[in-house]
Amino acid sequence: MSDNQTEVAVSAPPSKPIRLPTGIKGLDIVLQGGFMKGDSYIIMGAPGMGKTIMANQIAFNHIAAGGKVVFLTVMTETHNRMISHLRALSFFNMDVVSSAMYYVSGYSTLENDGLDGLLTLCRNIIKERRATLFILDGLATAEDLAPSGVAFKRFIRGLDAYSEVHGCTTLLLTHRGGGNYLQTEYTMVDGIIELTDELVELRNQRKLHVLKFRGSAFLQGRHSLEITSNGIVIHPRSEVQYTNSHIPAVSPERLQFGITRLDEMLGGGLPASTCTTLYGPTGSGKTSLGLQFLANGLAAGQSCLLFNFYESPARLIDKAAQIGINLAEYQESGLLQIQWQPPLEFDLDWLADRLLNIVQQYKVKRLFIDGLDAFYQAAIYTDRLSRYWAAITNELRSLNITTVFSFELPGVFGGNIELPIHGISAITENVILLRLSELRSELKYLISVMKERDSDHDRRVHEFFITSQGIRVGDVFGAGEGLLNSLSGGVLSNEASAVKEAASKPPDSETEAETKETKTGQ
Repeated sequence: MSDNQTEVAVSAPPSKPIRLPTGIKGLDIVLQGGFMKGDSYIIMGAPGMGKTIMANQIAFNHIAAGGKVVFLTVMTETHNRMISHLRALSFFNMDVVSSAMYYVSGYSTLENDGLDGLLTLCRNIIKERRATLFILDGLATAEDLAPSGVAFKRFIRGLDAYSEVHGCTTLLLTHRGGGNYLQTEYTMVDGIIELTDELVELRNQRKLHVLKFRGSAFLQGRHSLEITSNGIVIHPRSEVQYTNSHIPAVSPERLQFGITRLDEMLGGGLPASTCTTLYGPTGSGKTSLGLQFLANGLAAGQSCLLFNFYESPARLIDKAAQIGINLAEYQESGLLQIQWQPPLEFDLDWLADRLLNIVQQYKVKRLFIDGLDAFYQAAIYTDRLSRYWAAITNELRSLNITTVFSFELPGVFGGNIELPIHGISAITENVILLRLSELRSELKYLISVMKERDSDHDRRVHEFFITSQGIRVGDVFGAGEGLLNSLSGGVLSNEASAVKEAASKPPDSETEAETKETKTGQ
């Protein structure tokens, strides 16, 4: 070896890094398992973003898993005040404070002995307490009091090296954000997580963004963050969380509505593990048809979920009873779950998490989402909806759930259908269209199967009837030219052709009888 060469001994790294889970489910999903043991990370964000809560939550979760934590503060709120605020959060455990959870102030050391003294304090306290997680809250203060940029880099490098040797994971909290992470010293850590809060019109959106994470893949982009009584909750973006859903092969199983003629129109019922959209204007029978789909599954002993936005559980149970469907007994037994959330300012990924957690918890077989348009109202960035629903529906299919959505169309009459969620039809295998039409001064309820992917089906328009004894579907509807005008054009051209063909045939006796029943039943 020549004189100007230096030999560097490099020990072989372990074959697989050891993970340190944060205990925050959504965050561990974003980080694909948690932090790396012995690595250093910066958590950055403006005051009030939740950095201190997140760090404490990770710390107490780590202690619950058998770890030991040192939490060192530098010119932040006092420990008494911090603990007073943390007491309201469910993860806080006063019993471990001063033993497994050790709070210490480093400001006087920094002020008197500089960064070298603070680094010595960090090293000594990590060794003395045998810490497996070290948190420094107030990195910006250390940076401000550093005599030079080089000294600050040396401090970060020294702390990182010591943590690595002792297998202690380090979290550095700072209120600095924006472009500061591009500075050289920020490149020395193994990962950077940024917490933000943006105002979109009248709504605040808290987000978590992983800017850097060495040695592992992670979920990219901004993910929803909320601060609750349980601490920080992260809702990963559905489009990146559910990219590897295993979609099962087409199943021969059919799930029926229990409406003889409608099931015949569908070729025996809806194919299992598919998604079906019920399109129709207000009052066209979408909710009633969805309730009937659940009722037929409940009668067969299948676990069902009604995910609803516009009507309370009590009102839905009463509404079902009025058309001969008894849901109360199934709700009491636990076979039917009803989840109601008024369409307020919900986050899309919060809704997705809630929905998928419930279907997995109760092993749901049939799902009815009453009010797909409520998701559109909840969306701040509507251009993500097609990708969002592609991810959600794929995950539902992978769980072998047969799903029915209702989607309200804006016009009660008329043929043109404009969907605010672009591409929604492409991610649902089946489409059932419900329409209202006036014929001879009488309102008619019409139903047709617009689409059933990879399956033969009846494409003709039928009249259907909602009565106190239940829902029935009649024969092909015979009508005059007035109905053709209301259904012509746009995506309803197939239905219009079918009606035109049927219009030349006189109505049969069954249709006439059902028409009379509708008059009396409604």
